[in-house]
Amino acid sequence: MLDFMVSKTGIKTYAYYLPSSAEEDASESVHETTVNSVIIIGANGAGKSRLGAWIEQKHPQNLQRISALRNLSLSHDIQLYPFSVAINKMMYGSNTKEKTHNSLYEWETAERKYRYTNSPVSNFDSTIAAIIARDNDDNRQLVRKMQSGNLSEFSDEIASTTEKRLQKLFSRVFPHRSISFKENTVFASGDISSGDDYNSCEMSDGERAGLYVMAQALCLPEGSTVIVDEPELHLHPAIITSLWQEIEKERVDCLFIFITHSMEFAEYHTDSDRIWVKSYDGKTWQYEIIPKDQEMPSALQLEVLGSRRSVLFVEGTRTSLDYRLYSLLFPEYLVVPCGSCQKVIEQTISFRNNSNLHHVEVYGLIDRDRRSQGQLEELRMRGINVLPVAEVENLFLLDEVMQVFAGHMGQSAEVVAYAQHFVVDEFIKEKERLEREACRDAIKDFLIGLDVSGKSSDEIANMVRDGSAEIQKKICECFSAIGKKKDYVQILEILNDKSIVKRISSLFGLSKNSYCSQIILLLGSQNPISDNLKEAFLSSIPKFYAKSSAV
Repeated sequence: MLDFMVSKTGIKTYAYYLPSSAEEDASESVHETTVNSVIIIGANGAGKSRLGAWIEQKHPQNLQRISALRNLSLSHDIQLYPFSVAINKMMYGSNTKEKTHNSLYEWETAERKYRYTNSPVSNFDSTIAAIIARDNDDNRQLVRKMQSGNLSEFSDEIASTTEKRLQKLFSRVFPHRSISFKENTVFASGDISSGDDYNSCEMSDGERAGLYVMAQALCLPEGSTVIVDEPELHLHPAIITSLWQEIEKERVDCLFIFITHSMEFAEYHTDSDRIWVKSYDGKTWQYEIIPKDQEMPSALQLEVLGSRRSVLFVEGTRTSLDYRLYSLLFPEYLVVPCGSCQKVIEQTISFRNNSNLHHVEVYGLIDRDRRSQGQLEELRMRGINVLPVAEVENLFLLDEVMQVFAGHMGQSAEVVAYAQHFVVDEFIKEKERLEREACRDAIKDFLIGLDVSGKSSDEIANMVRDGSAEIQKKICECFSAIGKKKDYVQILEILNDKSIVKRISSLFGLSKNSYCSQIILLLGSQNPISDNLKEAFLSSIPKFYAKSSAV
């Protein structure tokens, strides 16, 4: 079902199919994505599951649909089979590979059709049999190799057996539990060293749900498509995202199509294709593919469940650098772009004062621009953090960020030093303009706060003249001192020029204006540099304060 391709640029591409004219018996249209997940979202009863079943029936080969009616009961002792048999029983409900998945579903005699969306699927035993059989095959192949080689040569292969992969995956999602294969089933333990283990059939619902989808994902053939109906089912909200993120990373060769009514789950997949299923009348779907640069329609937001995550209001739109960066730096937050900084301030204050949202932590994050220290402190106390740099583009000019990126590109520290010299030189060239703009904003704030009660017009004029002159003097002296010292950190605090970060691309051997986009791509990748870049950015962004900490 999945056409899995690699483009000339090395970017993986996945293909999936939808009814071309939204009718159940219509021809299909192909859609491509560079992200290994697709979101099908809509209200309960809109026809999402039926659409998933349509995809399953049209392209049954190398496709696994994890039904919303998955039966998570597990036998105490699992009947084992060879892997070729077990995987077929898991995927097709038969000992052999079939043309359809019909054997997994109940037959509706009256309507003479299989109940694809409303009959329970009981393939947990065969899933465990498949994962154990695959591990047995791994071990047999490993033993054969070891018979003619040194044990140390196979350390990587030992660490990547199916059991080891499942153990690592499970422990990342359920850090308080460990699992292991014993005889003909899976055992769990609360402490790896205690030996106090128990049969997996005695796991909690959430643990069994996690084991079920993890085991299925690890067993599937390469390049499979996995349709997951209600990915949040039986799982605690705190682990839903981490579970599927880990599975998606583990099987980057597979395409995951998630069918959900959870806005929270959909919002976590910011780069995925999003298909809004509006309705289904038994023959025809009404659906819409939502462009990635477009907000979820308000009608959809009213229909589906709202997010229960903490909220972070930011400047810009869904296509702006602010949103793209902060969504990656703060995946645990629902990041909401508001447009202007003033709108961020208003939304944050309004939501934090809303008694109906007392259980939700709400924050704002805005550019520093030319705010005074007093203004920064007042905003912080209201739950609004301010960047330590003039604007979001300057975060990409931080020394820590450039050092990590240069190292990844195989470039020396001299490149970073040269880039910083370029920034300093540009500041010196633009110093007079920056001084004028800073004076303008500071004088405006001064005039707003000026107390003229009981003053004559001449006195007011003198106050304005003297105050403005003093402001201009201080700002010019400050900017001159920073320029003279070439203080890079302070320059980033007062440098308002969005073009500079675009112009340093060539210094890193990149095409014009691509420096920021390359870092965004790396932040969202599974490359180890992603964590290093995230740490570099977060080291300079102030931490958020809970409501109880604010005044």
